[in-house]
Amino acid sequence: LMNVTDIDPDVDLHGFTQWLWQEAPLLEEKTFETRHRRKDGSIYPAEVHASRVTIAGEPCIMALATDITSRREREAALRESEEKFRGIIDNLQDIYYRTDTRGIVTMLSPSAAEVFGYDSTDTIIKKPASDFWAYPEERKEIVRRIAEEGRVQDYEVTLKKADGSLLPVSISCRQLYDGSGRAAGIEGVIRDITERKEVEEVLKKSNDRLKTVINSIDAFIYIADMETYEILFLNEYGRNVWGNVEGTICWKSLQQGHNGPCSFCTNDKLLNKDGKPAGVYIWQFQNTIDGRWYECRDIAIQWIDGRTARMEIATDINEQKEAEERLRESEEKYRLIADNTADTIWIADLNLTIQYISPSVLKMRGYTPEEVMGQSLQEMLTPQSFDSVQKRFAGEMALESTGEADPERTIHFEFEKYRKDGSIIQVENAVRFLRDQDGRPTGIIGVSRDITERRRAEEERKRNEYRFSILTSQTRTYIWEVDAEGLYTSISPEFEAITGYKPEEIIGRMHFYDLHPEQEREEFRQIAMDTFARRETFIEFENFALKKNGEIIWINTSGIPIEDDLGRLIGYWGTDTDITERKLAEDALQAANRKLQILSSITRHDIQNKIMTLMGYLDLTRPEI
Repeated sequence: LMNVTDIDPDVDLHGFTQWLWQEAPLLEEKTFETRHRRKDGSIYPAEVHASRVTIAGEPCIMALATDITSRREREAALRESEEKFRGIIDNLQDIYYRTDTRGIVTMLSPSAAEVFGYDSTDTIIKKPASDFWAYPEERKEIVRRIAEEGRVQDYEVTLKKADGSLLPVSISCRQLYDGSGRAAGIEGVIRDITERKEVEEVLKKSNDRLKTVINSIDAFIYIADMETYEILFLNEYGRNVWGNVEGTICWKSLQQGHNGPCSFCTNDKLLNKDGKPAGVYIWQFQNTIDGRWYECRDIAIQWIDGRTARMEIATDINEQKEAEERLRESEEKYRLIADNTADTIWIADLNLTIQYISPSVLKMRGYTPEEVMGQSLQEMLTPQSFDSVQKRFAGEMALESTGEADPERTIHFEFEKYRKDGSIIQVENAVRFLRDQDGRPTGIIGVSRDITERRRAEEERKRNEYRFSILTSQTRTYIWEVDAEGLYTSISPEFEAITGYKPEEIIGRMHFYDLHPEQEREEFRQIAMDTFARRETFIEFENFALKKNGEIIWINTSGIPIEDDLGRLIGYWGTDTDITERKLAEDALQAANRKLQILSSITRHDIQNKIMTLMGYLDLTRPEI
């Protein structure tokens, strides 16, 4: 004979055992999880529903034990998948999004708020996706292609940010279907390609919302006469769901739309050919009243009055079904992001050994994912970057050991990596720890982006700015910028040497025409504002400027209009060059030329007078000759 301890090795650890045997009201159910031992000695997790009963006047414990091994495995698998997906979503620099069949935004990754310029994604969700398209014809085209092809890959369009400015992006998306195969919306990845566009322009001229909820699974028990289908017994869980239906017919009370025994009734599977119980029959079914899924364990038993009855133990597995669907969707989202983003997504263990890396690594480094999996960190990084990463990782692990580290923190850093061709690229990284149920780090998940071209463009811009500053300092030229009303918004340091004003005395306080001599100021302002209204570019326009000490100087002005992404004038940008010395030299030269012309005129006149006198004398003497 066996006793309870042969089945439950932890029976002595349950604090309620004595209460259940001696104090618990009859038939009051106690549900708990424990460990059970199989015949072969192996241990498995179990969920137990126990009640104190009296049989033939003797106190007994009636218990139903359910093997929950598969449930624990599903919960662990779902938790791991959700953790991976949440880590990717929270660290992804690209934007993951989802819309419903009406085109309403229903889901966004956290990066969307920063990229689109909103305080949070809550202000975006529930808005029509059409609100974010700059050009409706682009949206019509992408919707058409999804309808015809089911998906779109790396399609470049222009969206609008919160402030109305334009945002160039690359979209990869696909049609989303529900469990019945009906169209349920669109999901995809949006990549901000502003930097790429800017880099291309520079070179031409010189990237966890999803959570898992697993509820404990309850069960209800009912017993029905196998001939009359009368419900003989229903436990408390069943009464809470179906009401007090004992004495009624099961196919009338527990289902709907039936005029007779259910077509799926298992009575014929519970007895063998001799009419004896055939053992437990396990099946799953979606109830026709509440629409929930149940896992049913049916067995034929002899009721207390001798009748053969069917006992069914039905466990609500609706959350499990939903969890399986969420797991499938989670894995699909994970694959979509990993396969389509230009950034490289990777997972490493705590030894910094790569366990997974997305296919985009081929474009970034020239290696296949399989080749990268065989590389050590030291082979991937330059020596200096390898040392830096080792020190940073050691510091983060030391912080973890204090128990004061933020478990949700994201770590940002840059390093240099080798490509397959031997060249070196600069890589920007965002990483966070993967954790177990207790919050302990078990690995690292990261997103890496190649920023080599961006760094080169920044260096080229700095060199150009330096060259231009040298040029302006040598030519007595200052750079200015004004808004659409002519108010100074920016001015270069050379301004002070030329006019005597410090930039901070001018910026935001004076208009450009305030520096023009007062007697002609209004006329000058009107001419300038008419030019602004026509958005004309002006080159080497000679005019006057009033220095701080009251001195008037000549300046040569050039300017071009500045427009925002919507084509609205927001100001002008240009240069002023002090040409006073040149103008003074020109005035001196003109004065000298005038004197020379006067002198030349006087000299010619005197010679002509003398010639006329001689001609007169000749006329007088001609008869004598």
